[in-house]
Amino acid sequence: MLLGTAGGPTPKAKAAAPAQAIVVGGRIYLIDCGDGVARQLALAKLPLRDLRAVFITHQHSDHIAGYGPLFLLGWPGGLSEPVDAYGPPPLIEMTKQLLEAYRFDIDLRMRDEGRPPLAPLVRPHEITAGGEVSRTTASASPQRSTTIPRSSTLSPTASTRPTGRS
Repeated sequence: MLLGTAGGPTPKAKAAAPAQAIVVGGRIYLIDCGDGVARQLALAKLPLRDLRAVFITHQHSDHIAGYGPLFLLGWPGGLSEPVDAYGPPPLIEMTKQLLEAYRFDIDLRMRDEGRPPLAPLVRPHEITAGGEVSRTTASASPQRSTTIPRSSTLSPTASTRPTGRS
């Protein structure tokens, strides 16, 4: 599902920043985190609690501006399972510094709302060479499970479901 297709770092009135969601068996795999990606997921009726992995294609601001807020907003929104984030360096250091920047809010919510720590829910992995990132099993139904062959590719398709863009 195309959540945002605008290019460049400046906000656009009629298009959201880059982000695409692939939904497999109720799990969300997010490609890029442009500004406002958490809101775009909400508009598409894709609950943040179902996020399982994030893939950052490159470290341009229009592709990463929503990365930190995605986790900060998803955490009180029901995100309770770890999310693996894959991307080029400096993804690990960026994640660490974003969590530090949000430290006051994180500590406050842990103390006042009894939330578990946020940091263990975000597992960044840096990709520095080509190759297979993840091999997974996709479920079409509870009774049937199919392994995605190594030679196949996943092709996200555009959805006609409105996402709030004009």
